[in-house]
Amino acid sequence: MVVAGVRGFRQRAQEGRDPFRKGMAVGALSGVVALFLHSFLDFNLRGSANALVFCALAGLASAARTPDHLLSRRSTTGLALFLTLAGLAATWRTIGAAELERAATAKSPDVKLDRLGGLVRQHPYLSEAWLERGITWWGLARGNPVLVRLRFQHAVADFEMCVRLRPSWSDAWANLGWMRFLAGDTGGAREAFDRAGELDPTRMSVGLARADFFAALGESDRVVQEAATSLPI
Repeated sequence: MVVAGVRGFRQRAQEGRDPFRKGMAVGALSGVVALFLHSFLDFNLRGSANALVFCALAGLASAARTPDHLLSRRSTTGLALFLTLAGLAATWRTIGAAELERAATAKSPDVKLDRLGGLVRQHPYLSEAWLERGITWWGLARGNPVLVRLRFQHAVADFEMCVRLRPSWSDAWANLGWMRFLAGDTGGAREAFDRAGELDPTRMSVGLARADFFAALGESDRVVQEAATSLPI
């Protein structure tokens, strides 16, 4: 697609006879480059409106004078196959997201765990599902000490899977830190909380979680430092 776009723009710029149309292509290409560079710093293409604008600009920038000759039949077939597979993958992921929303609305913890268990088996790439199941195990960790320890272990395993799938998710690291701490692994908890702070040092929820953790350890200086960093003035 990129090759076809570059060829189309080059042909338009070199062989085009309409100055207005050539100027439109240059302006559209500038917009495509700007949105592309912005994507290195933000998630702008996740918004449907931004994605639509990006596609429209890309189409304007790459529309050649003779588009029939930009791609061979073999290349067109390969591109169509790739787009079909990508569409199927996106549809499967959409189904997983819908199932996650359905599981999250379950009022019974047992029903919720059952739905989330089936979800992570069918859609193991959904980090949000692992996080939700870990939180559910966390909520059930009370009563019988043996069951509490077992459920903490389940929660730790789910949060660890979550951060393996999304290693830059600060909230998941903070949750993992609490689970490790409650399971008796203070060193592992500190490591997880430090990682959460490194990833997003100004996020309020992470800062407050870190402050609570340091308060539980009796490190008052760190509590004040975290509160000063994360709370708005």
